[in-house]
Amino acid sequence: MITQLNHFIDNKLEEGTSFEIDNKIVAIIKQFIRDEDYFEFIASVGNGGFFFGQSLQFYSLVKEDEKFRSILSVNNTLKEEFSFLFEELYSFAQDIFGNQFAFNLDNGTVIFFNIETGSREVLAQGFKEWLNVLIADLEYFTGMSYEKEWKDRYPISLDQRLQPKIPFVIGGDYAIGNFYVNDYPGYLLYNADIAKQVYNLKDGEKVKLKIKGLE
Repeated sequence: MITQLNHFIDNKLEEGTSFEIDNKIVAIIKQFIRDEDYFEFIASVGNGGFFFGQSLQFYSLVKEDEKFRSILSVNNTLKEEFSFLFEELYSFAQDIFGNQFAFNLDNGTVIFFNIETGSREVLAQGFKEWLNVLIADLEYFTGMSYEKEWKDRYPISLDQRLQPKIPFVIGGDYAIGNFYVNDYPGYLLYNADIAKQVYNLKDGEKVKLKIKGLE
């Protein structure tokens, strides 16, 4: 895993993202995540943080009061807001839009969880395999070019993610003009509301979304 580690270490955002690992938190997380490659990686890159600008965040093994940095805080929010849609998942990272990378607690596979639709996609059988999948197509899985284009024009703080004004699920463009920034946990709450409305819709089935702030 040395090659993968170097790829991330060389592309880590150092500003305000280095924290000591809390061993009490590690003990808690090991009740959910049993992939040792994950824990080795997190320790080796400095307890998570931001990579490729802010386009990819690995949650840190710190107390819940660290909020958006804390793997505990994020997962508690995901479970509360997405409820049945997030069952048997435990998230460890997110892309620039707040979509989650999570372990399936039943079988240890790594899942891409779309926060707009609640859909799941199996990406790898374990963490090490997932790193290779991620590195093979960083743009697709992180949205790094959108992050860079946004930061060339506007600010974005560490607790914010890009969010579409018109949701992607109803045809919103992947374009700067359709983006704005939303703070943690706002982007999760907002998208959980959408996901619960569109989950399990059949192809071509019509739905009138009730979008908070746009009614």
